[in-house]
Amino acid sequence: MRHLRRSYPLSIPGILLTCLFLLRTPGLFAQQQYLFSHLGVRDGLASNVIMDIEQDPKGYIWIGTMGGVERYDGQRFLLFHHKKNDSNSIPNNNVLAVRQDKHNRLWVLCQYNKVGYIDLDELRYHPVRVDMPETDLARQEGDIHIDLEGHVMLFFKYGLPVAYDETTHVFTQAAVPFEMPRGWSAQSILADSVTHTYYLGSDSGLVKYDPTHHTLSYRGHNTDHDPIISRYGHMKPAKPMILDKSGRFWLYSWPADGAFSCYSFQLSTGEEQTWHTTLARAMHGEYYEIHLAHEQRDGTLWMAGVNSLVTLKKNSHTFENMKTNLANEFSIYFDIVNSLFQDREDNIWLATDKGIYRFNPAGQLFRTIVNKRPEKDSAYTPEVTDILQLKNKDILVSTWGSGLFAYDSSFHPVDRWYVRQGLRLGEGGTWCIHQRPNGDIWRGEQAGILMISHAATQTTERIIPPACEHSTIRQITEDNNGDLWLGTQRGKLVKWQAATNTFSIIQDLHSRVYRLYVDWKGDLWACTFQSGLFHIRTADGAILHHYTSEGPDNGKLPDIGTSDVIQYSDSIYAVASNTLCLLNIRTGAIRPVEHGDGIPFEGVDNVVRDKLGYMWITTRDGICRLNTRNQIRNVFQGEDGISSNAFQVAASAMLADGRIVLGTAHDIVVFQPGEVGSSLAYPPDVEITGIAVSNKWLSLDSVSRLHELELPYGDNSLKIAFSTLTYFWSFGILYKMDHLDKDWIPMQTNEAVYNWLPPGHYTFRIYARNADDAISPNIRELHIMVKSPFWRTWWFLGFLLLTGAAVLYWLDRQRMQRKTALENIRSNISSNLHEEVNKALQNINMLSEIARIKADKDPQQSINYINEIHHQSHNMIIAMDDMLWSIDPSNDSMDRAIDRMKEFADALSHRHGARIALEADDTFRSLRPDMNIRHEFLLIYKFALRLLVEEMKVDSVLVQLDYQRPHLHLTLFSTGARMDERNNRCIRLLEEMKTRAHSVHGTLEMQYDDKGTAILFICPSTF
Repeated sequence: MRHLRRSYPLSIPGILLTCLFLLRTPGLFAQQQYLFSHLGVRDGLASNVIMDIEQDPKGYIWIGTMGGVERYDGQRFLLFHHKKNDSNSIPNNNVLAVRQDKHNRLWVLCQYNKVGYIDLDELRYHPVRVDMPETDLARQEGDIHIDLEGHVMLFFKYGLPVAYDETTHVFTQAAVPFEMPRGWSAQSILADSVTHTYYLGSDSGLVKYDPTHHTLSYRGHNTDHDPIISRYGHMKPAKPMILDKSGRFWLYSWPADGAFSCYSFQLSTGEEQTWHTTLARAMHGEYYEIHLAHEQRDGTLWMAGVNSLVTLKKNSHTFENMKTNLANEFSIYFDIVNSLFQDREDNIWLATDKGIYRFNPAGQLFRTIVNKRPEKDSAYTPEVTDILQLKNKDILVSTWGSGLFAYDSSFHPVDRWYVRQGLRLGEGGTWCIHQRPNGDIWRGEQAGILMISHAATQTTERIIPPACEHSTIRQITEDNNGDLWLGTQRGKLVKWQAATNTFSIIQDLHSRVYRLYVDWKGDLWACTFQSGLFHIRTADGAILHHYTSEGPDNGKLPDIGTSDVIQYSDSIYAVASNTLCLLNIRTGAIRPVEHGDGIPFEGVDNVVRDKLGYMWITTRDGICRLNTRNQIRNVFQGEDGISSNAFQVAASAMLADGRIVLGTAHDIVVFQPGEVGSSLAYPPDVEITGIAVSNKWLSLDSVSRLHELELPYGDNSLKIAFSTLTYFWSFGILYKMDHLDKDWIPMQTNEAVYNWLPPGHYTFRIYARNADDAISPNIRELHIMVKSPFWRTWWFLGFLLLTGAAVLYWLDRQRMQRKTALENIRSNISSNLHEEVNKALQNINMLSEIARIKADKDPQQSINYINEIHHQSHNMIIAMDDMLWSIDPSNDSMDRAIDRMKEFADALSHRHGARIALEADDTFRSLRPDMNIRHEFLLIYKFALRLLVEEMKVDSVLVQLDYQRPHLHLTLFSTGARMDERNNRCIRLLEEMKTRAHSVHGTLEMQYDDKGTAILFICPSTF
């Protein structure tokens, strides 16, 4: 059964600011210092008042707040809140409890006992009705409990509980699996997972329920002869809290007319222990209330409530108060803890009225120790300057301001003669420590002072070597010949020769010396503040190489100074020069070390190589563990137990047992690399937590059901959010978009952004990797299809093919139609030619027969007929010539037609003496109408001229040719004559012109009066 949780009103206002502290307990160095991470409104929470916390099977954290339900993936909060007129939103934003059942449903209890569940597959809220009058339900103080069988129940402070009926989907009293004694009101439930029984807390006493035998045991009716009922059945009210792993049953009672009492009962022995006095002592007399309890896997108990957060270690009999009035970055501050939850990584989450606090007691492998003297409780907080483990396993810590501190291997303060003697001699500003093979302990001090404690005589002397020039001695190291090298604040490199007991200046490095290091070959390396790195031969003090920030790109340091150097292999040295560099002494190449996403380390002060070959680096971001084989790093910060990132230069050491000790501005940090390294979690699968298309996040339910993401062309900007859903361990994440990314891309943020995806099918793949190169069991995949633009779709291409075929068909049909039309025109011209020739020949034949007959009887009449024959044959020749001219392709333009028209006008003018003028604009000349139009236009022109000149005998004619889109205009003007309507030849010519005009869909009009005659012909142009 899950921990009990109950919300109570605040009892005392003005609770003091709380945080972590060091407990002054006799016989112990210090209680465990826990560092808390905080989440609040500024981090994305809807409210700082947190009522409950739950984790679903995937690893998402669900949070019930006074602003709605939120899902947290370690990076982003996604809010489920009330929406007006939306039945699929939570009923109100005051969420009191969240619980997950066996059917992947997250039950949500809101204010006024409005209840429902979020389907974790669909991510949709479903309201559920409670079979109780609305007014009665709203007045109750309710809570959700889910028993071992999966029954979802609502318990009320005043009233009978109800349970969810899976058949009717309603909370009813009939669905409750137990029945309380008459008049008793069950308020809470605690499961015994071993015996599969339940203890019910009520206003009238404690009740045990056995679902296997369907029995109840309570005061005066102890059916199961249960010892807990026998001992505590009389308590009113009784509140069971927890049944711990050692078999202790915990409960408390707070009668209306009595005081708070808390008990534990050992089931195996019947031993009872009262705890309210111990709790009150731990709370230092402050007001408190305990409402909930939780047990860690190691047997540590946590209890919390109003103004209280206490812990009880396994086999301990004293509670430790985690709520104090000391403030720092990793403190905890609250008035009430509403819920206490442990996730699958053993993080403990506290739901408080001041936000969420999270810490990992088992995972805080970095121990922070404040310097202390033996038998004294005062803490010393000056900056730590050096750390050294002696041959007898004692650990010395030097400080600037409080001198030397000595500890045993467990970091308990110990009393040592050299510490006492140094303090008597005024030792305070100690910068460095060194122990010689004979046991003597040398310390460098402020103002060029040396403190030397002689092991043989157990005496300490204070000397000031002249060679140090009263400059602070910051570093001491010993070479392979037994000589000591001292580095000073002013940059002097001083050598003490053991054979002669003399000090002499060997080099002036022109900058304070941060670190002196003797490598595997016995050469000396000096790190300076502003003069780079020196490689020095110890035999004669000669500088073999000087590495600075100047020179070729591949052979210079990133910064003007260096703070640490260690030898990593025969030719490779790790150098701290603001960032971490690898120096190859054979080639002189210097290469900055970058972590997974290509960003170099920054603010590096110390580098320590552990026994497994990993490098531990102090940076501005915390302590970094670097796997040099694959360049993967893990950064450890506050949640791992590191209270400060203010690490001190040259304040680092590795102890004989492999532990690493690092000095900070106020204390030291101790850890075992093997424990930290061996505890590296196996990387989980990466979960895709959100998808945004064109910066618009898709709804949660659509993302959860997504099998393939389809993106339209032109709306394919994609952002994919992801998380390992781990809240203690951090992993490197690599992703790749197949068919787009050539290589796996290391995570820089928890989002992959693709600003534009070309049309096609893609597969987005992502996995996690730890520092040991282990990867996720499964590589997560997301299939993406970006639709092609419509002009590249199969249907559009098919449409184009069909359209192209249709156009080709239409063009061919037009070609055939033009060919047919041309043939028709030629046929018509041929028919007209045949008709006119036949008619003319018939006329000639008839006239010639008449002339033959009249030749003897009437010679003059015969001559007239012969003249008519001549006229008919001449016209026939002209008509044949016109037709042959029209069908000639070289005469397609109107410009050639105008030339033909002028030739006819000139011939007519010469025969009859008439003046004929022809005018045509340039546009008309450039036209190329079809053959039929051109032929008929030419004939009508000739007929009109013949009518005017030959029949009407006019003296002058003006011909105008115009093009007014889309018509051709032919206009003839003459003066001085009018048509004789009795002249049959005139009538026939006029009718012929109208007939031909009609054949080309044109119009012809003739107007005449005493002043003159006008003929107008208009026809559409066809090209």
